Amino acid sequence: MIQRNCNMKFYIFLCLFIPYVVPQRIRIPQSLVHCYRGNNTEYFFPSSLPIFIDIVRKIEQAFPTSIDLRHLSSRLFHDLRIDGIQRSPFAVESDDITVYGVSGFMTNKNRVLQQVISKVSGDINYEELLTPTELCILHKLMSSSVEPYEQMNELRICPRDILNTTSDQSIVRSKSPPLFIPNRRAFNNHTIVAPNFSRCPVELGVVYNDHGSFHPGVIIASIASGMQPQNIKIGDFVAEYNERDIYANLETMEDTDNRQRVEKMLSSLSSIDNTYAAGLVSDLAEVVLYQGAELGHNFSIGFPGLWNDTYFARCHHLNGSRSGFFHLTDSELLSGLDGLFISQQVASWSTRLRRLRLSQILEMYYLHQGISIPIIQTTNNNNFFSGRPNNNKGSKDEEKNDEEDPKFAGKPLFRKAFNYKVLNEELMDIDVNYLSRFSVVEGINSVCHRQKIIEMIDIDKLKDETYNFIQILEVVTKTPIITLTLLKDFSNTVVDRIMEYAKNLVASTSDCTKKPINIKKSRIDLTLIIDGSRSYYENLQLINYIAELIGVSRYGSYISVVHGNNGNYLANKTNNIADLFEQLRNSSFNVPFRLSILNSLSSVMTKMSEQLQEEKSSGSYMELSKVILLVSQSHRISQLDFENSQWLLRSSMLQFPDLYFVFLSNDVNTFQEMINGNNGNPVTSARMLIETAERYRFVDASSTSISTFEKSLESAITVIPKRIVSPFCHYENNNRTASYIRDEFEDYAMPNVDLLYRISPYYLLGSDETRVRFQGVGYGDLSVCTSRYFNMTDKECKSIQDIENVWFNITQPCLNHHVSDGCLGIYFSVSVETTYVRCSEYTCRFPDDVRFNVRPEGLRCETNSSPKNFIFSSTLTYVIVSFMVYLLKLS
Repeated sequence: MIQRNCNMKFYIFLCLFIPYVVPQRIRIPQSLVHCYRGNNTEYFFPSSLPIFIDIVRKIEQAFPTSIDLRHLSSRLFHDLRIDGIQRSPFAVESDDITVYGVSGFMTNKNRVLQQVISKVSGDINYEELLTPTELCILHKLMSSSVEPYEQMNELRICPRDILNTTSDQSIVRSKSPPLFIPNRRAFNNHTIVAPNFSRCPVELGVVYNDHGSFHPGVIIASIASGMQPQNIKIGDFVAEYNERDIYANLETMEDTDNRQRVEKMLSSLSSIDNTYAAGLVSDLAEVVLYQGAELGHNFSIGFPGLWNDTYFARCHHLNGSRSGFFHLTDSELLSGLDGLFISQQVASWSTRLRRLRLSQILEMYYLHQGISIPIIQTTNNNNFFSGRPNNNKGSKDEEKNDEEDPKFAGKPLFRKAFNYKVLNEELMDIDVNYLSRFSVVEGINSVCHRQKIIEMIDIDKLKDETYNFIQILEVVTKTPIITLTLLKDFSNTVVDRIMEYAKNLVASTSDCTKKPINIKKSRIDLTLIIDGSRSYYENLQLINYIAELIGVSRYGSYISVVHGNNGNYLANKTNNIADLFEQLRNSSFNVPFRLSILNSLSSVMTKMSEQLQEEKSSGSYMELSKVILLVSQSHRISQLDFENSQWLLRSSMLQFPDLYFVFLSNDVNTFQEMINGNNGNPVTSARMLIETAERYRFVDASSTSISTFEKSLESAITVIPKRIVSPFCHYENNNRTASYIRDEFEDYAMPNVDLLYRISPYYLLGSDETRVRFQGVGYGDLSVCTSRYFNMTDKECKSIQDIENVWFNITQPCLNHHVSDGCLGIYFSVSVETTYVRCSEYTCRFPDDVRFNVRPEGLRCETNSSPKNFIFSSTLTYVIVSFMVYLLKLS
């Protein structure tokens, strides 16, 4: 009999545990299963907003006109957000078993949100648009979950500040239902155990931000709901929820008639606003529903966390000393506040900003100066704003509309989230069209304004929405039944406490006045040469920091990474952060055991020669400046490497007239001697001295810690200009060749950022007159300045109004015809004086960008015979360098 009972227990274990592992994998779409197998389960890629925005942009770029903000946000939410994915603490991965399943407590909330946020028709084939790595990154950063269980290496991976606040005694047993686990030594001896909670559980689906980490998935859901706002009656939801018998979920309690309660819900006229439910309200409801029965009014709210590394944020660890109550973390709270505000504003933003994109909202709100909203003027048809709005006063039309009493019939209605002082009715029902006319909150448009957002939230409305959502969430989850009276009391208590907590949390996050959002990032083509001063992880940390420093993206910079010893490319030129780290992961590089400047520079310059050939052949008149960032913080440079590298650096000034060097070293004197020629061959030309001062930057870094040199490195890189160049001549014997080359280029300037250009003296030699025209195209007013000095001293400035143009004429820019003489380059800076906020094409980064055209004339160009000479020169240089490398190895 005892043997039979034991076997019965084992059978129960199989029924309970195996479904946890096997059926759950079916609930992860087959297209995403590979994200939870093999090395895709490792935390390798940065959890950053730039990498998320990059991938979203890639989808937008594939459908520049056919997918709008409403479509993309809805599809991303429904297709890729799957909350509650967790690893089974007991399963082992095999060919037939994926150890991840949708089993976390967030699952039920997500199921409700999938019902209340409308799904737009029109599938997106992510597999064709994105690489498998990009698809996994996008999905995981959108999906919220917590990895709660203890890991084997916690003493190594847990942040020290968290370990100091926890101990072995504070790690408690799971409060989840126990599982029957067979004892491996005796088949019929079974014990009941539960996995321990981790000291530092990992919060998933969160990205690092200087002003408070947050969940992109919550913001996407909020935007999707804001573009399709609706009220869902509780009765309608309960009636249409057909996954199981609605009465079966409700456990019998002595003081509650469950059937009558459900029937009351079916006839209820109360509703939930999906713009509230998308973020803050659903998280508040989880706190009440999952903690109320056990903790009463002693709710555990606010859950701070720490990143593994702020320069290379990959894992967001929570403090694991709260017995497994991971509801409403700090990042979820900040996401909820942002999402609630954005959901109420996004319809109005999209009405006023033509073709507003999802990536633009994310970048402007979190990484830029805020959402740029034009003020509607009544005197003309121009939509513009001069500078950033700094008050809450709207236009006269808006003030007039505020006084009207809107009455609409036959349209979906929803309530406003915020109290506006100009309105007499607190809970006025309005539709999207009316909202777009008056409800834009001027001066509150970015993450910097969270304190004001909190002050504007209607607390009573928030309480009602939380209470209503709890009733719906209760239907789809198995939790102890609580009377409606107590639920209402719990709901009010949680809202009051969380709003007080939110004020303190926002006050404790980095203030934008203390740490302003950095938007002044030069667009460059940077090659990073790494040495042996750092470990593998520290090199990844440095690479990620530099990628964010220079703004690697479609609208930003390119980056390449080179091994400092053998000169191999660990990552080829890319403007995609996901691609950058995918290349690094595939390369599995070993840390250089020494630095060979000659090997690495010869490899880089050979590659640059090929790129320069392609640029000239393409007919381009504007390119990004090429920058070599050489890291040397470990070994002293040998005399032979010093001498050979010195020769190579000098030749590079002539072969690559727009090449910049930045030396990050603990021995900058050696590199200064290498450049200045203090070993008997000093640089004496006035022009060469100026060129050396501009094109060679030295960053003294005695420590490998990024914090010790980040300001110096930033100042050395962010002032590097773009380059105006001359392609191959398209005239031969005064006859135009068959292929026409456009003699101008277009570019975009953004407010509060000076756009810099440089024309190298190489393109000015032999010119009697160099002329450059700047042409406005009706996107705003510009100020253009020119100077012969890179610090823009002694400058001449001209203004461009609307579609006007200005010319800059430089007569005999080089009096002498030799590069070594005192010929200086020509520098231009372009700044925005007024933007009309009408930049809607995909080449615009932001709506307030101002487009303009530039036409250079009188630049020196190479003839059709030059490519052969150019290739010969590059090849000869490479042969010489290769021979030197051979001699170096022999020695």
